[in-house]
Amino acid sequence: MDVTTYEIDGDTITVDADKKADLNVLAARFYRRLGYQSKANFDFSVSQHPQEQMMWAMAVEAYYMHISSGIFD
Repeated sequence: MDVTTYEIDGDTITVDADKKADLNVLAARFYRRLGYQSKANFDFSVSQHPQEQMMWAMAVEAYYMHISSGIFD
């Protein structure tokens, strides 16, 4: 199983390939909210661009909040 662990503000979260794809969709939605457009299937997790990195961090943070507190249930 292909999993990756990320750290945000001292907390860690592990995601599989399917969840990573979902998080990239969420990051792209955040990016569009700022008036930008990403390429189809763009991988925000490997981008070196500061705004794209922030979109990824925001998506991971939202997912972390969801699984740790059920805030979106």
